[in-house]
Amino acid sequence: MKPTRPTLRVLNVLPTNPSIAVALSVIARAKVADRATAAQILQELRLYEVKSALLDDADRGFANGGTPSRHEAASSVYDATVYEVRDHEGAGWRGAVTLDDEGNPWLVFADRHNQFHATVAKALKRDKGELKRTGNTKGPAASYEPTQLDHVVRGYEDSRLQDLKYQRDLVTRLRNGLREANDTASVVSVRTPDDPDSALDKFLEYTVEVAHDEPADTAEEANLSTSTVTLTLPMDVGSYRGYETVVSCGAIYVQPDVNYHEYVYTNSSTLRLDLCVTHAKLAQILSDAEIDDAVFPPSLVPPDRLHWVHSPQHIEGIVTGSAVRGLCGGWFVPVLNESAELPVCDGCESILPLAQEMLDQLRLRAQS
Repeated sequence: MKPTRPTLRVLNVLPTNPSIAVALSVIARAKVADRATAAQILQELRLYEVKSALLDDADRGFANGGTPSRHEAASSVYDATVYEVRDHEGAGWRGAVTLDDEGNPWLVFADRHNQFHATVAKALKRDKGELKRTGNTKGPAASYEPTQLDHVVRGYEDSRLQDLKYQRDLVTRLRNGLREANDTASVVSVRTPDDPDSALDKFLEYTVEVAHDEPADTAEEANLSTSTVTLTLPMDVGSYRGYETVVSCGAIYVQPDVNYHEYVYTNSSTLRLDLCVTHAKLAQILSDAEIDDAVFPPSLVPPDRLHWVHSPQHIEGIVTGSAVRGLCGGWFVPVLNESAELPVCDGCESILPLAQEMLDQLRLRAQS
């Protein structure tokens, strides 16, 4: 079963928050555009990012094979099961969730808790004109069930979520390979995930290696010394999707500034991608600071330092463009807010002296 999604109609009545406001702004732009442009705009919708206590309660109810509470009156007139979900805080809103033909849940109606029981059955009851005209008392109310457009938008999102999952997995494998290559001073083979769109489960195998220049003496100067991360990719075998994603997403994770990317075609079947990164940036990539969850800040200030970040969150930020929180508490958006030559954050380094430890290890390795 997929996560619960709101219909486009119900978004207009849910209590507004920033995530809902973003979705409504996309819908408003699509409404005034021509058909072809509207279809492109709707692909920007990220309903899986919409935050709502009603959606959360529905997903908890359906977890582990369970179901939320059945609303008897609404189920009776809807001629199918209607589940009641609740906002247990704040204004105490309640919602109605139904399942589509594939068994996936949709939030189709919402109202304040003191009005919900009086309005939900009436809202979901079949149109009386349809009943008079056809005598058909079966089936859901046409105005509240998920529309064809709802299903189209969900299809866009399912495709995007599959792409994001693939990118996260690929970047995670690259990061693990880079850590092994750095720790062992060897060439490490990395395999991309299987291509979810290929019936043959195609993948790409490539190598990662790291060469270090003379390290700086202190963590404060780690943005002045560099390493070269080399990705060597075959061009004539494996998955084109894997090849494209390593170049477009994986390389950006290692070095956000494309001015520090160098492409070398060693022969007709091999691409060598050299990425120049500072030791400060390499320390950030290899960090895995444990960071408590925190409320997303109302605004972001472009950083002037490189922060230590919990690795899964950093990868998520690179792939989705979302903000992440550093060990010191500062927030930033990877790629968009990062420069190739930012110095180490004093606050992060004082909590976890990762940059200095890495510089010391590189120096000892060079001496041995």
